[in-house]
Amino acid sequence: MTFDPNWPPGPVIIAATKMREQFAGLKALIDAVPAGPQGLPGRDGRDGVDGAPGGPGPNFTMRGDWQSWDVYNRGDVIAYAGNLYVSFADSISGPPPDGDTRWKLLTLTGPAGPAGGPGPQGDPGPAGSPGNDGATGPQGPAGEVTAAQLAQEISFAFGGTSANSNTVQLLDGSADLATTVAKLNELINALRR
Repeated sequence: MTFDPNWPPGPVIIAATKMREQFAGLKALIDAVPAGPQGLPGRDGRDGVDGAPGGPGPNFTMRGDWQSWDVYNRGDVIAYAGNLYVSFADSISGPPPDGDTRWKLLTLTGPAGPAGGPGPQGDPGPAGSPGNDGATGPQGPAGEVTAAQLAQEISFAFGGTSANSNTVQLLDGSADLATTVAKLNELINALRR
């Protein structure tokens, strides 16, 4: 990349990459100039007289998006086609700023960058306050078995279990083995109820 002293050819909008190349080329030329011999130290100069303060600088007025029917004055800043322009004249209206020399480009929007990756998960938030108790729901339909019927069924099922074995007749002393086995099976079946 070399420095071109004839570029840019006039007051035109230039790309930032070309301008960087120009600066890099100029720096290379400056760096290539050999250093001369050290000169003698100069005398201390006298203090200069303070100059008069400068006048106020231009004020910028942000005017939002450019509208063809609005009238703009010097220092008005508008947004147009993604860029910002500043007015260098008063009573401007009509053509868009990118084609009117009374406007100067203030910022140039570059291309959109790639989307960033997902960020880290944030800390959990504080617990919310407890909600109010809901209203009592309506009475549900009656079940198939009432409490009284259930109590009666339980009494019937478990109330006489100890008496189940009472139905098995006692053996007399002359029972043979087959009769004894039959009575034992009868007792076991009675206890299983």
